[in-house]
Amino acid sequence: MQITTVGLDLAKRIFQVHAVDASGDVVVRKALRRSQVLPFLRPCCAEPQDLSLLSIPVSCRPV
Repeated sequence: MQITTVGLDLAKRIFQVHAVDASGDVVVRKALRRSQVLPFLRPCCAEPQDLSLLSIPVSCRPV
């Protein structure tokens, strides 16, 4: 299992993380506290050329 894409919903205290592998299967879907975000991303970014990070602004979310 190798994470290729991470969606990160930014907030003040809780960050929602959604990660998928190369085939598009969901690998991770969880809420992280601010202090947990970097430790979570470090192993994913071991080879940064294979990883895409997305931040979705509030204005782009469906109502």
